[in-house]
Amino acid sequence: MSRKVDQLPDKLKKPDEAPTSPPSEPEDPDSDAANVLDSAKAQIRSKWDALEVMTLRLHQRLFMGSGGTNTSYVRPRSVVQAVTDFRRNAMVDSSALETFQSAQRLQNELLDNANAATFATYSQFLGTIEHLKGRVQSWSQGLF
Repeated sequence: MSRKVDQLPDKLKKPDEAPTSPPSEPEDPDSDAANVLDSAKAQIRSKWDALEVMTLRLHQRLFMGSGGTNTSYVRPRSVVQAVTDFRRNAMVDSSALETFQSAQRLQNELLDNANAATFATYSQFLGTIEHLKGRVQSWSQGLF
C-alpha cells in the first residue's frame, strides 16, 4: 500500500505526505533586467530634466530680465542651446559649452543604447549631471 501511495501524484496525497516546500515560481531574468534598465533610463531623464529646468530658468533671468518685459525673448529648446547663448555673450568659455555638449551626447547614447552601458557608466553620467548642475548654480550666483 505504501508503494501505491508513493506513486500517487502529489496533489492526491494526504497533507502529511505532500512535499513540504511550495513549488517555486520560475524566475524571469529578462524581466528583471528590463526593469533595471527602465529605472536607469528614468533616473537619467529625471536628472537631465532637473538640469534643463535650472539652466533654462537662468537663461530666462539673464536674457528676459527680472521684470519679464523683453518681448523678443526666445526660450531655448535645450540645455545646450541655453549654454550656447551664454557662450555667445561671453558669459562662459568654450570649454563649458563643450562639456555640456558632450554630456548631452552621452545622455542620448545612454538612452538609445542602454543595453550596452554598464552601471559604472550610468553612475558616472549621473555624477556628471550633478557637477553640471553645480556649475549652473554657480553661474546663477553671478560667478561667470
